[in-house]
Amino acid sequence: MDLVDFKTTFDGVLQTYIEQKIALSVDLLDNKRLKKIMEYIQTFIFSGGKRLRPYCVRAVYTGLGGREEKEIIKFAVMFEVFHAMALIHDDIIDSADKRHNVSTMHGFVETLLDDVRDKHHAAE
Repeated sequence: MDLVDFKTTFDGVLQTYIEQKIALSVDLLDNKRLKKIMEYIQTFIFSGGKRLRPYCVRAVYTGLGGREEKEIIKFAVMFEVFHAMALIHDDIIDSADKRHNVSTMHGFVETLLDDVRDKHHAAE
């Protein structure tokens, strides 16, 4: 499987996984701001990327004789989500507003907080 075919297949699996986790979190925590944050995580994860990391994970696995395609794809999803969370953490630590011309999670949350602050001040 070449990188283009892998990315198409992988993104579908990743999309389903992320949508399920967002739905679960929204069901557990009825909070509009949290829902916006969770949905932005999805936007952040799909804001680009060639999916080289998960492709390499699969290539090494199959190169070493691995045969369980569904299992390595599940692991690659976890690997990609972990990487996205590491980027979000890095952006929070650095107080970065943009990553590759897209608002970072830090920037997005700051925008939400600004809206809350504005509403609070307007109510006073």
